[in-house]
Amino acid sequence: MPLLLRILAPQILALAVYVIVRRATRDLLYPQFGAIFVAAVSAAMLSFRLLPLSRVVAFVALELFVSLLAQLLIIGAEGE
Repeated sequence: MPLLLRILAPQILALAVYVIVRRATRDLLYPQFGAIFVAAVSAAMLSFRLLPLSRVVAFVALELFVSLLAQLLIIGAEGE
């Protein structure tokens, strides 16, 4: 899998989960939690080829940081 796709895929999946869950409910907690969870799980699944474990943990941590930053930007854009 190309490196760029490996980096962007968790965030694209997280955004898709956020949009789907956000349409189902008006609460912000569930879509954000779902997006962060999906980003972490998909990053972990995509990074198993990066063994050793320290690279896997670093990749998942990076994806979690980006996902949390994206959620902060979404909250700021909605003015809440």
